[in-house]
Amino acid sequence: MNIERLKDFRQAAYELLVRAKDATFELMDAVMTTRNASCLAEFSLSPLFNRQWSSVYEALQDTRPNRKKLMELYQKQLEQQVPATEHILVAIDHTAWGRPDAKTLKDRTHEYQRGTVVGQGYSTIAWIPEAGGSWALPLLHERISSESSPILQAASQLKLVCEQSVNPVLAVLDIVWFKYLRRFAVDHWYRFAKQRLHWTLPNLRTPEQSERWSDLMPLMSWQLWLARDLVAENRLPWQSATIDLTPGRVAQSMLSVLVDIGTPTKPPKSRGKSPGWQTGKVREAAPRYPTVKKRVSRRKKSSRLVV
Repeated sequence: MNIERLKDFRQAAYELLVRAKDATFELMDAVMTTRNASCLAEFSLSPLFNRQWSSVYEALQDTRPNRKKLMELYQKQLEQQVPATEHILVAIDHTAWGRPDAKTLKDRTHEYQRGTVVGQGYSTIAWIPEAGGSWALPLLHERISSESSPILQAASQLKLVCEQSVNPVLAVLDIVWFKYLRRFAVDHWYRFAKQRLHWTLPNLRTPEQSERWSDLMPLMSWQLWLARDLVAENRLPWQSATIDLTPGRVAQSMLSVLVDIGTPTKPPKSRGKSPGWQTGKVREAAPRYPTVKKRVSRRKKSSRLVV
């Protein structure tokens, strides 16, 4: 992998964040290089985050990642590695971001995955770049609203990817039995996103903030993929050496690469001291929202057999 390719990718991604680009991009770098965190504000302690801790929350409030343009950026990287005549293998799956206690979070639903959990579902369509290993590179990672379903969301995502791709697309479905096992790479990515990229760590107030934060997960994953041949492995004492680095091993060694290539962000500017909460202004409790129960329509059975 060429280091210039990674720098160009980061510059293009920076522009596609649209608003609050600097704080959001530095937040991504902090997440990629932080192994453990107990809350969102802890990412402001990273040497790669040059702003105050409050900018972490402001970034997720203000940023507007252009999801479709980002998908096109990912596909451009894919096209540089796969000849236009070859099929690309994509897998589609969904998972739950459990938020059982978040009564102020709108549009929570009952998600059925290893039991029932109250929260929000997310559907992911990812390119599977290798015949083995744990790499899965999301092209779209989207929330499933209470008005949709995993099947409908997956169909919409697959249609969009097929329309935009110059390669023929082979989707991993039950009927493609000889490729079906490769869908578990998406399960590996879900585990990586939740555990190492801290996807489900923050308790965000609105679905929109959750979606903006979720849009950063594929973007970080693609940066790690492009950097996998650039990093000098920084393994822990109990880890054995390996040639084929996993996403976790790349993230573990990513700090030196980011320091070397720099950042497209601009230095922060002092904005003065905030006036704070206005004296006498009444604080109102945040509105509470009920859990939405999705209804499944079933075909009515006829009581008679018509000949």
